[in-house]
Formats: sequence, structure tokens, C-alpha cells
Amino acid sequence: MRSAEQQRMEKEINGCQITLSFSAKPVDGVMDKIQSILSKAYDERVQNELMDMIGLELPCR
Repeated sequence: MRSAEQQRMEKEINGCQITLSFSAKPVDGVMDKIQSILSKAYDERVQNELMDMIGLELPCR
């Protein structure tokens, strides 16, 4: 994907630099994949900070 087609967002969370890249066009299943990765990789507080960063909410468990 060309960089002209992407939007990037950078933020430091808990001492780690996080960079998110967004496609200009919708990609099927990407939100499910993001939620799956976050739920396995980070504690709930970091998950919430990352999801707030991109304007989403994690479903209640």
C-alpha cells in the first residue's frame, strides 16, 4: 500500500512508541484482527488507551 493511501498516528503509551497506519479504503475484517491482537498482547488499560487513540471501544467481556 502506498504511503499516500495511508494515515498514520503515533503516540507513546506506557513508555512504548506506538504507530498506527490506516488504509484510506475499508479493509474487510481488519477491526476483528486488531481487537484480537490487542486482547492477546496488552493489559486492559493499554488496550483501552490504544482503542481510544483510534476512536473505538472494545466489546465488554
